[in-house]
Amino acid sequence: MAKALLVSDTAVPRYLVAGNVLGTPTPAVTVDGSLSAGSRRLLGSADALTEMVRLDFSSLDAVRELNVMVELGQGAHAFAARVVVNAGDDVEAALALNGGVGAVHALPGDPLSLTSDVAITTLHVIGVPAIGATAASVKGRIFVEGRSYA
Repeated sequence: MAKALLVSDTAVPRYLVAGNVLGTPTPAVTVDGSLSAGSRRLLGSADALTEMVRLDFSSLDAVRELNVMVELGQGAHAFAARVVVNAGDDVEAALALNGGVGAVHALPGDPLSLTSDVAITTLHVIGVPAIGATAASVKGRIFVEGRSYA
């Protein structure tokens, strides 16, 4: 029986990096439609500009890969994570998240992997409830991890 070999594109380790919210490392964003406006992190309960979360990645880390995973709360209705990368500013990101143009989705149980030829410096994320779900019934977390190419 042949032994499995570990294969990598480089001898340099690619360590994981958490995005920062206002300077605080934040590996997960809580989505809870029962909270007050501005802290639900859920599209439809308010405009994306109010509810979205901006994660910043240091240019020194040279993040070029992201993994986004959705975890549903127990007994809660489903939601997807809508993300936009390197949107420019918060207003442009909100427009993309509101309309879905230029944004991608991560579904529960189906992690999303994003790669880029340039450093990823910002990721804006918001929860999008499943059809028929009320905002108050949506709960869970969105996990985001970056992979450094520094």
